[in-house]
Amino acid sequence: MIDTHLGLQRRYETFATKETSLAFFRGLGDYIDYVMSIPRLNSVLKTQLDIREVGYEKVKVLEKEAVVELEKAKEKLLKIIKKNKIDPKTLNQDTSFIPTLSWKGRETDILEHLKMFETGEVVISGFYSDNLQKFLFDIAAGLLQLGHKDELKEFIIKPEEYGEYYDTINDYDKSLRFGGNTRGNFIFSETWPKRFEQSRMIDAAREIEPWGAFEALVKFWKTRKEVAAGKVWDTALPDINSDTQFHFDTKDSVDILFGIEDFKIIQANPRVTEHEIHYLHLEKFRTKTATAHWFLSRSLEDDKDSNTNFKAQTIALENQIEKAWRGDVDAFMKETKEFMNEYRADRLEHQNLRQKAVGGKWWKDGERPGYDPKNKRISLDGKEYQVPLTAINRIVLCDAVFSNPYGSWIEENDVISKFRGGDRKSRSFYDAVRAINTSIEDELGIVEILEYKASKVRINTDIFEKKM
Repeated sequence: MIDTHLGLQRRYETFATKETSLAFFRGLGDYIDYVMSIPRLNSVLKTQLDIREVGYEKVKVLEKEAVVELEKAKEKLLKIIKKNKIDPKTLNQDTSFIPTLSWKGRETDILEHLKMFETGEVVISGFYSDNLQKFLFDIAAGLLQLGHKDELKEFIIKPEEYGEYYDTINDYDKSLRFGGNTRGNFIFSETWPKRFEQSRMIDAAREIEPWGAFEALVKFWKTRKEVAAGKVWDTALPDINSDTQFHFDTKDSVDILFGIEDFKIIQANPRVTEHEIHYLHLEKFRTKTATAHWFLSRSLEDDKDSNTNFKAQTIALENQIEKAWRGDVDAFMKETKEFMNEYRADRLEHQNLRQKAVGGKWWKDGERPGYDPKNKRISLDGKEYQVPLTAINRIVLCDAVFSNPYGSWIEENDVISKFRGGDRKSRSFYDAVRAINTSIEDELGIVEILEYKASKVRINTDIFEKKM
């Protein structure tokens, strides 16, 4: 085993401290190939990914339960439409997928779009339940607007309950609780937010658990294979999704697709800067690789039993991790909340000074901004701002932000698929947020109506809920 250990160490040393992305990632590719070729090392890697899969299995179970509940709700909504002979074209689509008003030579509506989604004629990224939920919300909101409140009563709840329901999906901080949705407060599945919670646990564990490092290596390994095969965005996605050796979820697929573009940029420019890269950030991968290398090296030193039951070990480790993780999270959340309270206070003070500089707060306390999705206008307390009809990215962003529960965070990946702007859509997302904030400040005198944080955006609730 000493030869394998030396082989691993020597390969690691050839690239671990390289200063350029090209030199580092070329060496990392050779390192991963070596790990894959040595059964003992490959077993360590797969054991770590097994730990990851235990968490994903919980997501799959909750996702399946949520879909069953949403399907039942869907059938009830469709019965209301059929019973009352409602024209589907009268039901607006503000959150669900709209491929086009005309599809393959025929006029379409929300029910046809729903069928296209369900049959796979149109593929939408993300969890199935998330997209189905958006269709149900638009249908129910349309039915409510048409006066069918009594037939929808089993789905309608009070705004306060709606806020509690969405706490599970969006944030644990009760100070950020949503007051409800202006288009209607509906619950179609009790399980749906639980799946969100489990997904969020995986995202948090990915950054602190060893399996996150091995996952990063495998995603780069897949990235390099796709680049070597000459694959690009569209041609790589089916291959990624159908991979039988490793399970890649939607987030993994997006990372790999961005990784493909990044790797091409790195190959073309060995001294590429970090701001040009979306996923293959050098220092992040340097840290991930160091973590994985430590575990691989340790496994060779401690290799005493080649007949280890890795499945049993996986479950035992996962149970220990979950128990330890929850304890760490409690402490971490307490510290984070204290820090965020200080941060928000400082940020709010800074924002108050800027607001005073443009004339102070002119709207009533508690007044919330509204948005007309048809005419693309943002309004507050009698004043309006017209979003330029040619500014497609800004319109897409406003449609997403204002159609969701007040104050809820909107993920970048949920909107950029409808953006214009080529390969650098991530930058376009930030540009759209900044453009809206600048225009609203100039036109209406409201400072930072949208709050941006880590590829997410929402209505800045602080400036409307608290006195300036």
